[in-house]
Amino acid sequence: MFTAAGDLVYATAANYAAPLAIGSEGQVLGSISGLPAWQDSLMISPVPGADHLASGIKCLLTAGVAMAFGDVGYIKSDSKVGLIDADAIATMSAVVMCIDETIAQDAEGTFLVMGFVRDDTWAFTPGGLVYGSVTGTTGNTLTQTAPSGTDDVVQVLGVATHADRMLFKPSLVQVEHA
Repeated sequence: MFTAAGDLVYATAANYAAPLAIGSEGQVLGSISGLPAWQDSLMISPVPGADHLASGIKCLLTAGVAMAFGDVGYIKSDSKVGLIDADAIATMSAVVMCIDETIAQDAEGTFLVMGFVRDDTWAFTPGGLVYGSVTGTTGNTLTQTAPSGTDDVVQVLGVATHADRMLFKPSLVQVEHA
């Protein structure tokens, strides 16, 4: 019945014991019982407890440029993450946010795909939308002022939940000014 060292046993719907094979590196097996049905899915904290923390869906990617916490990026043609710049459509399509303190160029780092993030230097107006900026340099990829110049690209990246926190949920819809 068991095929490998480390196999676990679980009860099937018909109350039979069945093997649960050991997972691959990085997988975690867990169980939460007694929760209401709506709570048995992914739960993320809307209030990261300290400066430079994020809660949500994360991934490992390679930075195509040096990046710092809070920098927003797009996937470049070489599959690396570049800094967004709302001055042109080619450098927008924001999809991730750097959540490591720093990531060196050509190094792998942790990026937020969607979730809550906190940076105590931000001074957002709670409830206001957050956009990609036309500055496009490290530490300057977010703004609450929608770009409005010729060829500028408007992309909503999320909403401020507090002065120093935001829900990062980039829209894939973009508008380019003519």
